[in-house]
Amino acid sequence: MRNLYAPQIAKNAITRHYSRRNGRLTKTDANVRRLRAICRIFGLGPTAVARAGGVSQPYVSRVLSDGDPFTGNQEFYRRLEGRLGCLIESRTAQYFRVSPTPVRHVENAVEQVILGE
Repeated sequence: MRNLYAPQIAKNAITRHYSRRNGRLTKTDANVRRLRAICRIFGLGPTAVARAGGVSQPYVSRVLSDGDPFTGNQEFYRRLEGRLGCLIESRTAQYFRVSPTPVRHVENAVEQVILGE
């Protein structure tokens, strides 16, 4: 008797892999290059981009991958364009390096505002 709780064997395995053409990048799409640049500049990962674009993380990974010719559809880029500000705003890494203000300067500023000097 067959065990119904045992994992099933995959019958439809991946039959085709996409390879690079003569060692070159397969993607020259302008939208992919822009998305890569934004991710690199602002330190965004595929998960954050996927949430903003309303797609899955593997979808974004395929778009950003060099070896996969998939470039994404126009609806994805339209959605991402509309949410680009929120995406950049929600990043965890700091973009500009700014040294903190000394505590004494802050205390002096607060005293000036409160006392009206």
